[in-house]
Amino acid sequence: MSTVDFSPEQAYPGKGLAYDWRSVIAEVESALLDAELASLTSVYSD
Repeated sequence: MSTVDFSPEQAYPGKGLAYDWRSVIAEVESALLDAELASLTSVYSD
């Protein structure tokens, strides 16, 4: 299979899949925290 290369090895040379998952999880967690903060601040600003 030769499709466009979105593999972690290409994105993060020498780091591999584990590094990619850590960065993905960190991104998701920060997005969730941002959403949580936004909902909290909207509750208090009413």
